[in-house]
Amino acid sequence: MSAAAGEPASVVVPPPVAEVVARRGFGAYLAGRQDVAVRRTLGIGCGGAVVCLALLFGVAAGTSGVSPLSWTYSLVHAVAVGLFVAALSLGVFGLRALALGPRVNYLYEGGIVQRRRSGVSAIAWPDAVRMSPVYGKAQGHEGQVLAYRLDARDGTSITVAVVLSDNRDPFLDQVIEHVRRNGGVIQ
Repeated sequence: MSAAAGEPASVVVPPPVAEVVARRGFGAYLAGRQDVAVRRTLGIGCGGAVVCLALLFGVAAGTSGVSPLSWTYSLVHAVAVGLFVAALSLGVFGLRALALGPRVNYLYEGGIVQRRRSGVSAIAWPDAVRMSPVYGKAQGHEGQVLAYRLDARDGTSITVAVVLSDNRDPFLDQVIEHVRRNGGVIQ
């Protein structure tokens, strides 16, 4: 998938998803969306890490004639530590996306299918019992609704990220409508 996060997924449905759709009788394809854009996240994370490391080496090279007892040395040392931590964090951010792989949701008349690196999950609309918000816990996102988790009677769950466009998420609106229409609870 080359679509960025939140953008519509390609209409070409991969074979594992098509097999699940045919086996479960989900009917016509309605919409699709890629929630995790691996290339973009990997590029931002690892690209940012490389930039931070380059700055770190530049800062380290610029301190060769500075006395270790000067305030300049202390300031440069603090900047270097900050750049190292930023490089490490950005690298982990990028590699985490690579490890998790893409997450694509496909919406059908009869249910929703999610494809991840770990496999394919599917929930038929009549089996959807609850849709609950997933709140952010990280600094800057505390209390924000970042996604909704759809739970089925058999314990299967699918998470759909919130991607706002003009203060709405049309894909998520469709999912909520299908769950509501089939008697599921929206929390």
